[in-house]
Amino acid sequence: PAVAAVVCRAALWHAAAALDGGWVDDSVGPRNGSASAVVLAALARVAAGEATDGAPASLASLDAAVTAFARLMANGASLSSVAFATPELGKFSTVGGLGVMVDELTIGVGRLGVPVTVISPFYDRDKKGRPDYLRQDRILFTGRVVTVRVGPRVVRLGLHAGLVRGVRLLFLHNADVFPSPYPNLDAEGQTAQLAIFGKAFLQTLCDVAAAESRGEQLFLPGYGPLAEDAPAGCSAPLSNAGLVEALQAFSGHTRPSCVVTNDWFTGLVPAYARKGHFGRWFDGTDFLHICHNLDPSYEGRIYPGEKGSLEWLHELPRETLIDPTWSTLVVNPTRCALLTSDSWSTVSRSYRADLLTASPLNHILRTAPHPFAHPNGIDIGHRTRQLRALGPKHGIRSHADAKFFLQRKYFGTGADDSRPLFGFVGRVTAQKGVHLILAAVEPILAHTGGRAQFIIGGMASLTDAYGQACADQMYRLARAYPHNVWADPTAFFTDGVAVNLGCDFCLMPSMFEPGGIVQHEFFVAGTPVVAFKTGGLKDSVIEFSATASPPDTTGNGFTFERYELDDFVAAIRRALAAFQDPAAYARCRRNALGSVMPLSTVSTAWFGELCRMRRSLPVIHPTAEAADQEARQAAAPVLRAAGVDPFDDAISVPAAIGAGFGAVADDAGLSRAGSTASMGEDAEAPPAKLAPVTPGASGTAELVIVEARDGTLAGGAIDPSTPDHEVLVPVRIVSGAPGAPANAIAPNKASTVSVCGSWDGWSARTPLSAGPVPGTVAATVHLRAGRYQYKLVISTPGAPDSWVVDPACAIALDGAGIENNSLTVAVRRRAARQGEAEASAAIMQALAGGVAPHMRALLA
Repeated sequence: PAVAAVVCRAALWHAAAALDGGWVDDSVGPRNGSASAVVLAALARVAAGEATDGAPASLASLDAAVTAFARLMANGASLSSVAFATPELGKFSTVGGLGVMVDELTIGVGRLGVPVTVISPFYDRDKKGRPDYLRQDRILFTGRVVTVRVGPRVVRLGLHAGLVRGVRLLFLHNADVFPSPYPNLDAEGQTAQLAIFGKAFLQTLCDVAAAESRGEQLFLPGYGPLAEDAPAGCSAPLSNAGLVEALQAFSGHTRPSCVVTNDWFTGLVPAYARKGHFGRWFDGTDFLHICHNLDPSYEGRIYPGEKGSLEWLHELPRETLIDPTWSTLVVNPTRCALLTSDSWSTVSRSYRADLLTASPLNHILRTAPHPFAHPNGIDIGHRTRQLRALGPKHGIRSHADAKFFLQRKYFGTGADDSRPLFGFVGRVTAQKGVHLILAAVEPILAHTGGRAQFIIGGMASLTDAYGQACADQMYRLARAYPHNVWADPTAFFTDGVAVNLGCDFCLMPSMFEPGGIVQHEFFVAGTPVVAFKTGGLKDSVIEFSATASPPDTTGNGFTFERYELDDFVAAIRRALAAFQDPAAYARCRRNALGSVMPLSTVSTAWFGELCRMRRSLPVIHPTAEAADQEARQAAAPVLRAAGVDPFDDAISVPAAIGAGFGAVADDAGLSRAGSTASMGEDAEAPPAKLAPVTPGASGTAELVIVEARDGTLAGGAIDPSTPDHEVLVPVRIVSGAPGAPANAIAPNKASTVSVCGSWDGWSARTPLSAGPVPGTVAATVHLRAGRYQYKLVISTPGAPDSWVVDPACAIALDGAGIENNSLTVAVRRRAARQGEAEASAAIMQALAGGVAPHMRALLA
């Protein structure tokens, strides 16, 4: 047993080293997910006894110990399922960014192969006033009723179910309890609503699991898609029988590994699970609370006044909801969530830092050892298809088309690309800073000689002072400047996608914005953003310089730091200056397009956090759709340079491109911790090989060297005494597909392409051969750390050589003002994490000691 413990400990250290910190870092990359899948598969083989066949009898006890250990690890090493609790969701009930973020995130996590269930209220009417708004997506009544008791009251809620984009959606319906999102209720009514949802969420999971254990389908006989024809306008691709079968595939996953709650509305969910209301059924479930917005006015504070603590109603310990040190009695569901969840998270790293220092709840927030944060993102493929759908509907196929469409529809003017068009889409609230936009209109009109145009798309609440004041200003400006300002505070704005594409700039003067999704909705259309530097906007909107040398390749908008009108107007004026320079403005639009945060990156990072909480291996089993989207995202820079839309369904993109294509390598320089693909009985571990590093859009390629504590290198491919500036880094240069629109380069039957650069004084040419995507070319050059410039050389028989720049790669000017592609090569060293060197030594010792069959299975 002692030897078995050593071997198991070494195996775990080796797995952790191979994952390169995936259990503790903020993100888990596809490379880590692949390593996890290998380790988990190996553990399963060991657990099944496959690796112990033919082992000597003297090792029988060791066999038993290692096999039992592997079985234990394999059974608990991955997520079985995840359940999300949310007050709003996607197109069904979204009020703000929360509903969009949860919708995108659940789809992304589902694409990684994790069964995802979302439970949300089915409100009596949607934002358009329709009562049965779920039916068009075949989310139908199951015939089941969820019953909960809250105080003296027994509440019954109808359970509706459906499958949308691979996610199981369960909606709870009771028109009296959930009349609309965030209704105005008194303290008792608000507390009752939160308690009903908290208990009903958990009861739904229990009821569905019990039904599955009895072999029942989710839909009772006589209900669901098999009992009726598919509704008109249904967009789901599955047949009725296929939908039932797909939903049934979730059987056995109803008791989730993790529950993710979202904002104050869901704050009582973890408390009811942890405080004995459901026995021990959720003891094996981890709870993560996402703080989308923790401004004091968004904590969900309830002021019961003379009604007291309302313990008779919510039936939770007083201290979970009420801070006894506050001078006013406040029932706080956010406090409840933070105290009873296993951890918390938020939607940007800057906002996490703000919360830990400035939130009134920071004394609770700081008790979590690893609060997680990651910026929001969007499904680029889905959003691109929405943009493309403007073509058949409105004849829109470009930014200019969309701009002309908006000018004709909203201002009655002719198409004029020289007039700057600003857009805002969102709620008219103080948080969104709409008053600053309205106050800036006339100064900007004066600055542009009356040529600027503004579309303010959003409804204002006429029942509060701020909404009424903004509505009055919106009406006044629209009447005074009908060809410059459009705003209707009573109309639901329906041209958001056209505004994303057609506006020259998006205006986001949010007073605070924890994460923000709107900026990415504009970025994906190539539209720069003017924003206040706060929360997630501070992380995602980068100031653009029109005069930078070399040209700015990262700036995607314009920012202001003082929340005052003068500073906001100054930022807009800088945007207008860039707009007057067509080349600079085109660069800014390209930068915006390249700065979108992809959904795959976001969902993989959140998946990694759930695995960290569970101490699980981050095993990824991507769906076919996820693999296709990942391939398209990887190929996007090359395809766009060739004038091809990477998300056009008519274009076939090979899935074998690889996740690292077109991205800066992350710790990809050496094989991890000296692991090997396979080893014979007496074979020595071969030295690690340097993997070619592909520069990203910024033109930077970085090699990371892992050094053990004794000064050797993990893998041993480089002499540890070699200084950074002498390390030769293999850099993979990939260039675009054929086609004149963007001067993309590729060989054809009559020509060849080579690369020539400053690394050897422009003396030698390295031929390019077929690249990772059809129509691309690539070559590997070995360079030391430094900055270089290069060009592609097209050689055609009978014609002079043509020296060209690839527009899809970073560009810089040399001393003579000549434009070249630029490349920066960097070498970074890091110390081996604790246990990496010991793991390799222990494993090699174990192999030499006669337990090779077990360890080979783990290492293979």
